[in-house]
Amino acid sequence: MALYVNNARRRIDPLKTTIVLLWVITSAILLPHVIRKGVFRDGFAGSPIQLCGTINPNDAAWWELSLLPEIGEITARQIVEYRMNQHPEHDDLVFKNAEDLTGVRGIGPKTVEKLAPLLRFTE
Repeated sequence: MALYVNNARRRIDPLKTTIVLLWVITSAILLPHVIRKGVFRDGFAGSPIQLCGTINPNDAAWWELSLLPEIGEITARQIVEYRMNQHPEHDDLVFKNAEDLTGVRGIGPKTVEKLAPLLRFTE
């Protein structure tokens, strides 16, 4: 059985199609893990955060915080939850400096040391 495109008499090669689909699926699955594990961090490109600037933990979304080194999805969500519980009306800064992040469970002094250059605390 032959597959045709746009009523033209060009055949679609099933092997090439399968290879392209496998490559796309594999890239979609692996790329987020490669970025998160920091493969690009030591290479030429730098980390995603270093390329884009710094993050303000007082107003960043959880997915932005999860790009930080040593911070996964769960810890990023805990930062947002901590921030919301401290000041739900958002009129004060919850985190005035990097050390304030130690109030979030799972973030210690060593993590804060790694995060400090990637964070900003201005309004």
